[in-house]
Amino acid sequence: MWKLKIAEGGPWLKSGNNHIGRETWEFDQNNGSREEREAVDAARVEFEKNRFRTRHSSDILARMQLAKENNFSLDLQKPKDETTADINSTTVSEILKSALTYFSAIQAHDGHWPGDFPGPLFTTATMVRYSMNLTFLVTNILKLYAPLSWSCILYSCHPFTFTGHSYVYFFVLQIIVLYVTESLGIMLSSEHRKEIRRYLYNRQNIDGGWGLHAEGESSMLSSALNYIALRLLGESVDDGPDMSMPKARKWIHDHGGATMIPILGKVWLSVLGVFEWSGVNPIPPEFFLLPSLVPIQPGRLWSHFRMAFIPMCYLYGKKFVGPITELVLSLREELHTHPYEKINWKQARRLCAKEDAYHPHTWLQECLSDCLYSFGEPFLARWPVSYMRRKALQQIAEFLKYEDENSQYICIGAAQKALSMLCCWIENPNSDAFKHHLARVADFLWVGEDGMKVRVNVTCFITYVSAINNIISLQLCISVKLNCTLKLILNGIVHSKVCAGQLWDVAFAVQAILACNIAEESGSTLKKAHHFIKASQIVDNPSGDFSRRYRHISKGGWAFQVADQGWQVSDCTAEALKALLLLSKFPSDIVGDQMETCRFHDAVNILLSLQNPNGGYGTWELARTYPWMEIFNMTEIYADIMVEHQYVECTSSVIQALVLFREKYPGHRRDEVEQCITRATEFIEKLQNDDGSWFGSWGICFTYGTWFAIEGLSAVGQCYNNSTCMRKACKFLLSKQLRNGGWGESHLSSRTKAYTNLDGEKSHIVNTAWAMLALMKAGQVERDPSPLHKAARLIINMQLGNGDFPQEEMIGSFLKNGPLCYMAYRNIFPIWALGEYHKLALKSD
Repeated sequence: MWKLKIAEGGPWLKSGNNHIGRETWEFDQNNGSREEREAVDAARVEFEKNRFRTRHSSDILARMQLAKENNFSLDLQKPKDETTADINSTTVSEILKSALTYFSAIQAHDGHWPGDFPGPLFTTATMVRYSMNLTFLVTNILKLYAPLSWSCILYSCHPFTFTGHSYVYFFVLQIIVLYVTESLGIMLSSEHRKEIRRYLYNRQNIDGGWGLHAEGESSMLSSALNYIALRLLGESVDDGPDMSMPKARKWIHDHGGATMIPILGKVWLSVLGVFEWSGVNPIPPEFFLLPSLVPIQPGRLWSHFRMAFIPMCYLYGKKFVGPITELVLSLREELHTHPYEKINWKQARRLCAKEDAYHPHTWLQECLSDCLYSFGEPFLARWPVSYMRRKALQQIAEFLKYEDENSQYICIGAAQKALSMLCCWIENPNSDAFKHHLARVADFLWVGEDGMKVRVNVTCFITYVSAINNIISLQLCISVKLNCTLKLILNGIVHSKVCAGQLWDVAFAVQAILACNIAEESGSTLKKAHHFIKASQIVDNPSGDFSRRYRHISKGGWAFQVADQGWQVSDCTAEALKALLLLSKFPSDIVGDQMETCRFHDAVNILLSLQNPNGGYGTWELARTYPWMEIFNMTEIYADIMVEHQYVECTSSVIQALVLFREKYPGHRRDEVEQCITRATEFIEKLQNDDGSWFGSWGICFTYGTWFAIEGLSAVGQCYNNSTCMRKACKFLLSKQLRNGGWGESHLSSRTKAYTNLDGEKSHIVNTAWAMLALMKAGQVERDPSPLHKAARLIINMQLGNGDFPQEEMIGSFLKNGPLCYMAYRNIFPIWALGEYHKLALKSD
């Protein structure tokens, strides 16, 4: 049975705060009682049976274990009492007590709430896709070192607990099996293979393909990569439940074959060897040599795109391709509709399936790509101009090394981790830097009742290069003392996930609990959460002359997930600061000691530094280039990825945090704080749409953005009676309330930029909570509380018998076409909304 461990370190891992927030999965066949195993099996069967109706797991495996550690009986079958008809203070108090008891029971000992963070479905595919190259190299290495004593390898492998990334368990198995049989098919342990296959088949659509995400229609990117993943896992061309593999292959062929995959897939397939680099639009590394005044210079691009684009330039400049194995040759036939050697790769550059083309190439982009392809690349490859490429590759390698060291080898995201790690190996496979990378390979794995998958925070690329890392680590350990070094490296590889928004969830959770006005009863929970937030603050700027490496100050900020990653985020910093300022109003014996004043000042300093000239706030940095640069977006599947845009959510969070800070420290940088709040308020007002809504970029969608806007405007004293913006916002929200009292907005709102309800006028508990919070903040209680009563009744009646709430559709968003699922939202926001409702709407009781 799989087991979750919290805040544990290991060899080649560094941490500035004792690994707080890290999460480790390990498999132990003796773990768990018979009843627990039966409950897990039942949850898996139930999910598979209902997978086309309920698309997301409920994190049952993790929550069962956390509840057990906190001495809470997580009865998944506990019936709910009859539907609540009358809403009164006593009823709401009981609901809140049940919800808070459950929520406290699934808190980890270090203070955060572990959970899955599902996003793009092709991430698990890229995790396993390079396994055949691993087989090829391992087999040859084992042949080379066959005289070594295998008793020492068996001894080293046996005592391990294999956690986290699925590569770990199969890596040990294949060392043994491949030595004996030289088989290319045995890649993973039975448990790992079973869980990964379970996940991939559970996510396959009825038509045979896979969507970009769990709720999406089939796309070429996800379908091709997940098909490859299953083949690398040992599935044959005819395997799978209900002929899943032939159905997948048919979908791929019916939609033009793998040449129709977007450029992100073209890059990965080229690295694997089932596509040609000549079929990829040029990504020349010489971009890195451009002066900073040039708008396309990578240092001026959005940080997440920049940190993927630069290593992609490196790979393109190297034209890196892995070993061509028999399976790779077979995949060339399976994935393409024409013989591989007859494919027109020049034409393939322009191809993209209509299902994937959310942001098609512009004619200008096509013209520039053609010029680079036909003239630029041949010219740059000629001597002596080719010197520029060597210089660019060298500078990129140095840049990536700096980023690796300053992010503790976590990198800004999953995509960048994979790419940077591969570039590190290409530069020097025997370096200590690469060993540090190895220790972070498994940081993005999660196990749920739907199977084993890669958990992401944003964007696409993920850890296919972990296989390469394992190969080189095997070379290293065989070259030295295999018995000791293999054990050291594997212990380093098998570790935690850092990409699920640990800090973000905790900051919101604190505010939700405090809204219930029962801090004394929740003291233990708040104290642990308080400690987590304080320990998660980034305490240093990036090393050296960080501005030359395109980095902003980070001291005093908070990252989306853990402090070790080191990338400050504006709204994460603001929400953490809000939570700490609210906690500072309570006695230390209840919530713990408050943070030092100088650290509050550091947080405000970074918030002030991140405001853009228009008054708005982006995410990681200031805007560095022009909005028109989006015409060069090459991803095809995402929008608004080139530029650091400003968002209503980030701006609102900063306003709220600074208003609270001003109350506690009225004399600190008073004029700057006042000016910042004023300019940010004006920015939010200008962003309002004609119908009264605001577009939310990081949640679904208009409901989310409007809630944040109202919270920000309310913080500066605006209300229904004195603000046209607030009146228009309330009118918008009330117009979207469904007959059942709730709100239910689809992720299609983000994609189409037009409010779209869920199918069948279905409500969503988190959308409903956001709308309630917004309306209450805008004074709806004083005008007409009946819409709030209806919404509260809906939330109350949706609560499960054990105090949990149901997991519903995706509620987060990324780049308009990438919905995300925040597992803790289903608990945090109903608690928050009912807590405020109990204080405001029922205060007369």
